[in-house]
Amino acid sequence: MKKTIKLLIIALAITNIKLYAQEIVIDKFAEQKKEEKHESLKIGARIQTRLMMGEKDSDFATNEDYNAVDFNFRRLRLSLVFQGAKWYGGYLELKGESMLQKSKSVIQEANLWVKLPFLSGKITMGQFKIPFIRESVQSSSRLMFNEAAFSASTTQEQDIGIKLSLKPLLLMGSSYEHFLDFDASVTNGEGSGQNGVGYKSVEAVNSNVNPLFNWRVQVNPFGGLIKNGKDKGWVEGEEYFSKDMKLSIGYGGLYTKDSDYAAKMGIQDNGENLNGHTFDATFAMAGVYANAEFTTFMSSAAYKNTYTYQGTLGYNIPVSDIYVMPALRYNYFQSDTAADGITDEDKFADIWAGINIYGNKHNFKAQVFYQIKRDKAGTDADLNPVDKKDNVFYFQVQTNFGKKV
Repeated sequence: MKKTIKLLIIALAITNIKLYAQEIVIDKFAEQKKEEKHESLKIGARIQTRLMMGEKDSDFATNEDYNAVDFNFRRLRLSLVFQGAKWYGGYLELKGESMLQKSKSVIQEANLWVKLPFLSGKITMGQFKIPFIRESVQSSSRLMFNEAAFSASTTQEQDIGIKLSLKPLLLMGSSYEHFLDFDASVTNGEGSGQNGVGYKSVEAVNSNVNPLFNWRVQVNPFGGLIKNGKDKGWVEGEEYFSKDMKLSIGYGGLYTKDSDYAAKMGIQDNGENLNGHTFDATFAMAGVYANAEFTTFMSSAAYKNTYTYQGTLGYNIPVSDIYVMPALRYNYFQSDTAADGITDEDKFADIWAGINIYGNKHNFKAQVFYQIKRDKAGTDADLNPVDKKDNVFYFQVQTNFGKKV
């Protein structure tokens, strides 16, 4: 009898061990399946086409005002967004419009990222948008105007290197996560810009290219944008449609010893360090939108002489299923290109006036704008500097679409 009881106990123990082991396997399998659910691939695309007509001195006319029509693709984009098992992913965006032109980079962005276990940290490696100018950081699909401000053309918009992103106020609790964003990067200055990938080869003479350091801090005093009852952080371009009061204040910095950057901005830096600083503020509430930005570049030979600023106003009006947004911008830029002090020939200004029509937010957008250019880049019969007749009319249509697979 005792022997039978012992055998029964042993049998029950073995059965329990098997069941426990089986339970562990089932749990691990369920955990793995749960983890797999986080893996996804999203394919996205954008088609943007525009019509342009200009005054006789513009690039979109011959010898008379508005006597020619230029109709072409401004952007043809294809993107792949891979989300791995919670903590890693990748992004690839190709510029189809560059395939239609010679010697232009097809790669817009190509990077992979890894999440860090603190402060919502993330490390991005590859080619990405450098954290400096606000309009360079946001997606071009969400731009309010046909072109970005002058400041966006002063540096590389994308570069190759490594970037760190943090949300430092998580130290105070999760409710403060989206009140402060910090990004910093170190790149090689050979990214997708006028002198970057697809434009020139990196020859031996360029092997000592100095690194480019960039950083950006953005404060959001009222937090990010609320979606489905959750704070999703600040999504550039979505503030146009927010009813709540939103404000962001940004500061960005740039540092390099690379003379190519100085030359691009007309700075005779003689090998000196080049510093860039940008300040911006954005306010939105109940359709009202206001933005201001000031960017300056300094070196020993051009201290405080190279700078640009812009101010933007808009009002988004819901009309049935669409939004109609009249918008106005003044943009100024100056640079001492001849190193002889600032003269009239070194000053440039743009006035943009027009209307955005949004359907399903940024998934469909039509833009009608007039660009008034103010400069002394032309000359009269006596070779005196004069304001060229180069104002331009734009009609632009854009659609974004994509699918998760």
